[in-house]
Amino acid sequence: MYLFGAVGSLDIADYLLGILLRDVDRARAAWLIDQPDHDPCDPPSPDLARRTTGFCHSAVSAVEARLRSLRQEESTADPTGHALVVDEAASVHQWLTDQGFEMGKGAPSPYAFSKEGWTAGHGIALHDAVTAAEEPTAHQLH
Repeated sequence: MYLFGAVGSLDIADYLLGILLRDVDRARAAWLIDQPDHDPCDPPSPDLARRTTGFCHSAVSAVEARLRSLRQEESTADPTGHALVVDEAASVHQWLTDQGFEMGKGAPSPYAFSKEGWTAGHGIALHDAVTAAEEPTAHQLH
């Protein structure tokens, strides 16, 4: 995965992405335990691997939909801040285009949807991830 943008924005995105991916991974692990054909000692069957991919895809899609909704709410609460973010995103997209990057988003498999994944994605605490204070480092604790 590659992230493009202003340095300060990248630090925030990297932090949020880490939290969200950790939570999706925890949800995936909990979901796998409930699958009757899951054996942690054996590789997953092709069917279980496909269902797991569908679960993760659906969880991430739910998070994406929720973030889009939060962005829309912010656009009315802070139009100036929203305009700055949109302008920065447009600048990054233009830079990518100028560099020859093709940033298309592939269509998901029609079989990739998982109701359990979608529900799990809606259970991830976005507000906590967005507003969480940075955990103190060892240096800050001394």
